[in-house]
This record gives sequence, C-alpha cells and structure tokens, in this order.
Amino acid sequence: KGKLFDRDMARKMEFLYREIESGRFARSLMNENKTGMKNLNARIRTAQYSPLQKAHNSLAKKLSAK
Repeated sequence: KGKLFDRDMARKMEFLYREIESGRFARSLMNENKTGMKNLNARIRTAQYSPLQKAHNSLAKKLSAK
C-alpha cells in the first residue's frame, strides 16, 4: 500500500520487458508499420482524450506559464 507500482503493475511491466527482449515487440511494430499504422494511430487518437492526457496538458500549461 502506498507504492506507485503494485504487484499487478510489476507483472505487466515484466511482461512488456519480455516482449521487448524477445523481439516480439519489434516484430509487431514492424508489422504495424507495413499495414499503415492503423491500430497505433487509432490508439494515439483515443489516448489524446484520456483523463491522464488531459491532466498532463493542464499541468504542462501551468508549469510553462511560470
């Protein structure tokens, strides 16, 4: 309790690390590139309107005003 990353997050990060280390992530990204980046671009568009991105934009605006 009180940690930034709990066990579930640690497992997800470990999974991602294994994806990168094995080369699966790179192969997936290369395949995505061959097909026009449709999935990645859709995820980027969705993320632009997420609560996390909105909070980031608000904080960045406040910090740059100083």
